[in-house]
Amino acid sequence: MASAASAVSQLKYWREGDEPSNTNKNEGKDGATYLSYNVFLILSLFGGFFALDHLYLRSPLTFVAKFAVNLLFFGVWWAWDAAQALFNEPAVRIYGLSIPGFGPKAIGAGVLAQEIPDKKHLRFFTYAIALIFGGLIGLDSFLVGQTEFGLFRLICTITIIFMPISIFEWFYKMYKFFFNTKDAVNEHSGYFGAVGGSSTLSNWFYRILQNILGPVITPVTATIDKGLDAYTKTLGVVDTTLKTGSDIISGVGKLVDAASKASVALPGPSLYSAITTPALEAAKAKVIGGSSISESKSDNNLKLLPYTLVGTVFLIISSGLYKNFFNVTSTLKKDDVPPKP
Repeated sequence: MASAASAVSQLKYWREGDEPSNTNKNEGKDGATYLSYNVFLILSLFGGFFALDHLYLRSPLTFVAKFAVNLLFFGVWWAWDAAQALFNEPAVRIYGLSIPGFGPKAIGAGVLAQEIPDKKHLRFFTYAIALIFGGLIGLDSFLVGQTEFGLFRLICTITIIFMPISIFEWFYKMYKFFFNTKDAVNEHSGYFGAVGGSSTLSNWFYRILQNILGPVITPVTATIDKGLDAYTKTLGVVDTTLKTGSDIISGVGKLVDAASKASVALPGPSLYSAITTPALEAAKAKVIGGSSISESKSDNNLKLLPYTLVGTVFLIISSGLYKNFFNVTSTLKKDDVPPKP
């Protein structure tokens, strides 16, 4: 299952769709060969329970498997992948993610290998979210530029009586996306930045709608297209924000840098040995500029501690004696004169 699920995320497949721009010497071009490690890291840490990192790595089947395992086993796969992403970056960039209990499975192998992601690196993930949560109203069709077809699906859903048509199309697209991902991507190769290809029932039906209804609904589709353009620009802002957040998180990971850089092997005992007290103390001392300053301050604080405790106890005792003395004195003065009969 894992090899089939990760086949689409291999470097070779995506590179074929946009040669020669997606080569090692041309990063950040219009294709989608290389993904952003920053986005992957954020999704792995904060969306890993819902397997959003696997969805970003173009592995729909392991996305479903990881989400199910996390629900049944209290997020064990989430913790596994988060540890890989945070502490074993060199291996993940080259070899991809492994699966708990099954070892290396090359999920996303190679697609994180470059520092600068391609411009369409978020397209697959965005399409997946639109299809899963907005497929019933045709949001995925709007996203890939099939505005007329998307409007047709939306109208079918709104009118209720034709809703079975939109439901059928939604389930058909979901099935194809999860179980025949390569063909689903080929249908919209221009949008995804991958290999172009197959002619499907959806595309055929879309072309008919475009020819018949195109002139009638052009004003409506133009408005929708403007909204999608604004949405695309928003994605650029989100990507920048994610990069900033990832830089902060990477700073935390540097506290265990000695262990994470010592091994480029796939996760094992060496990966989790990073989270040890000696490693943390050594890294912390390195960050603050050496351990001698912190140790001397700590020693001085320890020497003053006994005096502070003794002084506090003495103050408490003195206060108690003072209070009792004056209470007794005032009582005796009042008792000198016996009360009148």
